[in-house]
Amino acid sequence: MRWAADRAADPLVQASASYVRAETFFAACAHEAGLVSLERAIEAAPPPTGRTESAVLGALHRRAAVMASRAGSVDAAETHMAYARHLGEQVALEETYFGTAFGPGSVRVHEVSVAVGLGPGYADRALSAAHPWKPGDDLPTERRSGFYIDLARAQE
Repeated sequence: MRWAADRAADPLVQASASYVRAETFFAACAHEAGLVSLERAIEAAPPPTGRTESAVLGALHRRAAVMASRAGSVDAAETHMAYARHLGEQVALEETYFGTAFGPGSVRVHEVSVAVGLGPGYADRALSAAHPWKPGDDLPTERRSGFYIDLARAQE
């Protein structure tokens, strides 16, 4: 995937490949290495000059926030989530960009996920991010279901 993305000579394709590649770090529970990989992709990504660039960069930050939370890095999780939140506001509408949904709703879902990933001491933050909001039909089904799974974990 990275090989093909490099040949496309499009930095947004390369960023998207890095986003997808990060899934292997989640599966292997290699969260610190995954965070480093995502942060390199963020540094290499084009500046957010338009909606598409903002969405792709926001998705990288959003995924980096979750990765950082799983790695136990509170500061990195909060920093990446703040960037994702800002970029989500710029994008304003939930849409699919380069194969992944991004927008304010996806950011909200991941705020809950990040808080849950940081551990039981952050359950109140997860519940606060979730209340009274609920994911709309504009979000992919797996994102909506993930929200409710994380919400249930926060309520334990």
